[in-house]
Formats: sequence, C-alpha cells, structure tokens
Amino acid sequence: MADSAVYSQLDAAADAVAAQVIAWRQHLHQNPELSNREVNTAALISDHLGSLGLDEVRTGIAGHGVVGVLKGGQPGDRVIALRADIDALPVTDECGAPYASTVTGSSNESLARPVRKPLYSREGANVTLVSSGTTIEQQPGPYGSEGFIRQAFAPLPRFAEQHPVIGSWIVGDRACGLSIREDANPITGNTSRFLPHAIL
Repeated sequence: MADSAVYSQLDAAADAVAAQVIAWRQHLHQNPELSNREVNTAALISDHLGSLGLDEVRTGIAGHGVVGVLKGGQPGDRVIALRADIDALPVTDECGAPYASTVTGSSNESLARPVRKPLYSREGANVTLVSSGTTIEQQPGPYGSEGFIRQAFAPLPRFAEQHPVIGSWIVGDRACGLSIREDANPITGNTSRFLPHAIL
C-alpha cells in the first residue's frame, strides 16, 4: 500500500511538469548544438537550475558543461550524480513536425570538418580528421578497402593535454561494460590509457 502511494505521488509530480519537459525537448530538437558549442543549450539549463534555488550552479565545466549542486540535510559525504549529454547533430530534418530542427548541416561550420572512418575499424585505425579539405590528424591501419563514412567532427574535451572518452560495450541488447580511455591524440587509438569502470 505504501509503495502504491509513492508511485501515485511520482506520477502526479511527473504529470505536473510534463508539458514543460516536452517544450524543452522540442526546443532542443529545434536548436541543436554540436559538442563544445552548446552555448545556448548551456544557458537554458543554467538559467533553469538557477531558478530552482539549488545550493550551487556551476557553469563552464570543460567548456559548456553545467553542474547543479543540491546538498542534503543528513550527515555524511555520499554523492549521487545524474549526468546527461546536451549536444546534438545539426542535420537536415524532414520529420515535418512544427519543432523540426532549424539548424541544418550546410549552415554549421563544424560539418566542414568531417571525420572519415572505415566501415569496419577498431581502436581508431584509419580514422582521419579533415579541415577545409586538409588532413589535420590521422591514424594508420589495415582498414578502408571496404569503404568509408563521414560524420561531423565533435571534438573531445581536453584535460592536462589528454582527450578522455567513455567507451561502452553492448552484447545483443544488454549493456555489459563501461570504461574511460584517455589519449594524447584526438583520435583515440590502441595505445590509449584504459580504465574499466564497470564490467557486468
């Protein structure tokens, strides 16, 4: 009975903010910003967090990251962290919805800096970073005869001259592992430092 009451309270609380959450989602869909370029997205988030009366709102984390801090009333130093990505790709949107993206690939400078990747590759092999038609970074390897894909360049953050990236393993439809890798090269290769964070 107690659990049912809690679920009912949670449902009611979710219903109370549903319209606002949908509005945020549609706004972000309509105005995507690439990684390390989320100026307006970060402002939207920090403004709302500031309106909630949190203990602290930190901005400019590793670029445009935003952190809201809410301190509990119980003793101890345990921390619960909730994380979300805020970047999105500016691609031509043909969904026909009124909130369709207004930012297309042709209007974003970062799509002039593509990443060229083999269809079948691993550990950054044969990946190339291109800027205005000039190769600025590449990794050697045995792949590429199968063809390549190109995607928009989303630069990794940099800390102490290292580029960290989160790697995840999925087997079938199950998440099986999570890791952090760091490389001095913006293309994460097979000599990067590796730290398993969770293996299930």
